[in-house]
Amino acid sequence: MSIYNFEQIEFNKLQHFNSFVTAIDNSSFHWHYEYELIHVLEGSLTVYMNPEPVLLKKGDLLLINSKTVHSMTRTEERNSCLILEIHPDLFQMEAEANVSYRFHLNSANGKIPADWDRKDFIKTACRLTLLYMQKERKNFHRLKALVYRIIADLFDYVPYDMTFHSPSYSDDSSRVMEILDYIENNLQSDDVLDQLCCEMGLSGKSLYRFLKDHIGLSAKELEELKVKLHMEQAVSKEIFESSEYDVHIVGTGATPINIKLQGSETNNVYNAVEVSMDKSKAGERIAIIGAGLVGAELGLWLAQEGKQVTIVEMTPQILGGPKAMPFPNYDMLKDLLNHHNIEILTETAAESVTAEGLVVRNNGEEKLIPADTIISAVGYRSDNSLFKEMSTETDKEMYILGDAKNVHNIMYAVWDAYEVARTV
Repeated sequence: MSIYNFEQIEFNKLQHFNSFVTAIDNSSFHWHYEYELIHVLEGSLTVYMNPEPVLLKKGDLLLINSKTVHSMTRTEERNSCLILEIHPDLFQMEAEANVSYRFHLNSANGKIPADWDRKDFIKTACRLTLLYMQKERKNFHRLKALVYRIIADLFDYVPYDMTFHSPSYSDDSSRVMEILDYIENNLQSDDVLDQLCCEMGLSGKSLYRFLKDHIGLSAKELEELKVKLHMEQAVSKEIFESSEYDVHIVGTGATPINIKLQGSETNNVYNAVEVSMDKSKAGERIAIIGAGLVGAELGLWLAQEGKQVTIVEMTPQILGGPKAMPFPNYDMLKDLLNHHNIEILTETAAESVTAEGLVVRNNGEEKLIPADTIISAVGYRSDNSLFKEMSTETDKEMYILGDAKNVHNIMYAVWDAYEVARTV
């Protein structure tokens, strides 16, 4: 099975595009959400993507669409390329939030409209890149105007396909249960997956993405493994005792530790899970209590969304210090926090909440951090009550793993699961 790397492209807080000139050597197969426009200034390179490789020479233009798997390799001669990366949100029209576009722009294959002024398009891209590389605030509006001009030209002159996506299911868990029930009830059928797609009104790819997003398994994997999933069903003592299985594995996870601060009712106070699950809860100025891995990554994500973020940490070091995780990860995350202008206050304790923000104390002095949203990220507590209750009342083989056993990162949960599976 081929594994393609996902590339996360970083943007300026207020701009959803990058533009630069670079020499391309080679890259492994990868994909990203952004559209990528390549204009070869000198030399040549080969871009590999379906249905066949594309050899780009000096003067060629190629648009790699959002979520297209591709790789690049330079030819024997060196190259210089202008690259423009554009977030797909900039292509959306207000009334068409559920539409995606796929453009057919490849000058190497002659896919250039006859009535299109290609030189003017390239001139606009070059001007955009020169202004972008100046990194001057005064160019902000001019840059946005130029990138929208490029997008407008793509819509006006380049052939494209439109894909309409169904709005989010009003209750995704209900649809998951519906799909699981259908698979379980029709496992004997040879074409159960085709029947399921017809029944649900989904294409095979849509069904695959939906299940992967919600339960981590595809419909084919469910069919092959004969996995039975029971959603929205709490496990009681009675269900456990009547179970037909010989081995029980408990992975009930952990629950957030919620701190109680005076005045919490005067502002918008949430825990990290609540904001991670619903970004709309986050305002524009955010104070995060706790600079562990959860608080730091949540702060980084919100800053990338254009929020003003301050993180408060009681200890002298963030992320538990450089020995708490692989050092390259620690170093990279620190650099990203700094790059996105996130203010971090160490050896600082949260004292109370007001309508204006979070009151903190450092070296005996109080300070107000202006905020319209306060997020608690002070850790998690293992939810192991089910395991404790059941393990003392049964002779069946039982295991506990993941955060339910010991709160840690996903790496330790995977190790736990592997050891349990190997033992069983």
